[in-house]
Formats: sequence, structure tokens, C-alpha cells
Amino acid sequence: MLQFHLPAQHNIVFNDNEDLDDAADRAQHSVSMLMAWFQVNKVYPMANCYTYVEFPKYYVWNKRAKEWTKQQKRVCLGRLPFAHPNSKERYYVRMLLTIVHGAKSFEKLRTIAGIEYATFHEAS
Repeated sequence: MLQFHLPAQHNIVFNDNEDLDDAADRAQHSVSMLMAWFQVNKVYPMANCYTYVEFPKYYVWNKRAKEWTKQQKRVCLGRLPFAHPNSKERYYVRMLLTIVHGAKSFEKLRTIAGIEYATFHEAS
């Protein structure tokens, strides 16, 4: 399942006995699936022709390395978790991830026909 989030709101998992400063520091350097997709789109122009949902057909998520690598064997389908329309911006991010090809950042995800919108709702 493809994970997505709003800017600066991705989930971080930590242990109960972990030092909070260490967890916060690790969180600042943590990479989500979505952020890694943005990075692949910046580095590999060939990846820009896929939406986030289409991406797993051609790339596979490596959980340990927290990076996307070129798919070698099988075709996989990407599914996004449900987002209720009442969740506002989260719902619109989800919608845009199904139609925008090769976004390199949240700002580019909000850019439609060369116009950068202030919110994901306005962009959709």
C-alpha cells in the first residue's frame, strides 16, 4: 500500500524507551515513500511519466533503504489508503497523486498547467 501525507506530516515510529531528542532528530531525516518518489522524479527524468499510483508497476519500495529501485521481476499495483472528503487537504493530495505525473515536490503537485495553487484543494 502506498503511503501519503501532507507536507511535514509523515508518520514516525519510535520505541517507548527511546530518547525523545533522538526520535525527533531521526524524524527530521526520515524519508517517506512519497518523499522518495519526489526524489526519484528529480533524479531520473524517465520516472516523470508516472503518477504515484502507477509508479509501483515500474519501481519497487525497499523498506530497509527507504528508497525506490527499478522493478526487475513482477508488475505490482499501487493502492492509496482511503481519505474521506471531510479530511480536506489530505483528500485532495490523494486525488492529485492519481493524476499528476512526475511531481518533484508538494509545490509541483499543486502546480497544474503551469499555475502553482496555494492549496491542494484549489489545484484539484
